[in-house]
Amino acid sequence: TDATTFKDTNSIFANMEIPNGSPFTSDHLASMINDDGTVNIDPEGITTDGGEYLYIASEGIGSIGDDENPIESLNFIFKVDHDGVIHEVITLPDEINAVQSSYGLQGIAYHPSGIIVVCLQRAWEGFDGPIIALYNLDDAMWEGHVQYPLDDPQSQAGGWVGISEITWVDEGIFHVLERDNQGDLDAAVKKIYAIDLFATEGEGETISKVLGADLIDVAGSTGGLVIEKIEGMAWNKQGWWIINDNEGVD
Repeated sequence: TDATTFKDTNSIFANMEIPNGSPFTSDHLASMINDDGTVNIDPEGITTDGGEYLYIASEGIGSIGDDENPIESLNFIFKVDHDGVIHEVITLPDEINAVQSSYGLQGIAYHPSGIIVVCLQRAWEGFDGPIIALYNLDDAMWEGHVQYPLDDPQSQAGGWVGISEITWVDEGIFHVLERDNQGDLDAAVKKIYAIDLFATEGEGETISKVLGADLIDVAGSTGGLVIEKIEGMAWNKQGWWIINDNEGVD
């Protein structure tokens, strides 16, 4: 198989505007771009507009106000072509960057109206749940965000629950992949929920969700191992494709 390397051939990333007041500096930015133009990012999600461009969600590094985990990278959305050349770099709104924490961007989806939808993995300071935000590609601006109500941790080993992926289904319906950070017999939450982003009534509201599938039940029905990091999901009218993140383990 062939691999595509993301490249800042046209210096789009190198010349991006640093958000006002951000602890992310030009030195941080420079450290993310290699001499050959390739970039050092953490790609967590990918989607396509069905044409010549892909959109990559890259998770940030660091938390605001945490000296032991300082900001080293913002959360980015990269617009790239099929050769990996970067054509646009999108950052989260300033007010959301201002409370950046670990567990940032994960899933990303494209709506055919020209909207990119992204989700944070867990709640940041000041929010009850992880943010799902909408970006209008034609207007080049954020249209708003909602908060997603995570299941409570249910594992005998404790831990946390977060969003791993989001994918568009039909009209305003999206599917969200929700998981805990436990595997095998300790796993308790590996679920797919449906949400309707077009049914929201106000900025920042907590949306409702409807269970689509419990993946622990699915794995149990075949005697399969329940993997911790169920992190990728795609959907067609015949069902879901679910992907495990092995974290590069060899």
